Amino acid sequence: MIPVERHQQILALVAERGVVSIAELTERLAVSHMTIRRDLQKLEEQGGGDRGIRRGAGGGAAGD
Repeated sequence: MIPVERHQQILALVAERGVVSIAELTERLAVSHMTIRRDLQKLEEQGGGDRGIRRGAGGGAAGD
């Protein structure tokens, strides 16, 4: 899966649930913990799209 597709799926899951753990993202997207951490960092730096995202302890959450 290319990063853009993965980022879209992460944003969709966070928008749907509010908070998603790294473990769940790793399992659902079939990538490593480090890949998810990098993806979350990049999404947070970019403002997470229209929905916003912020990293938390062990996962991602919808931004305020």
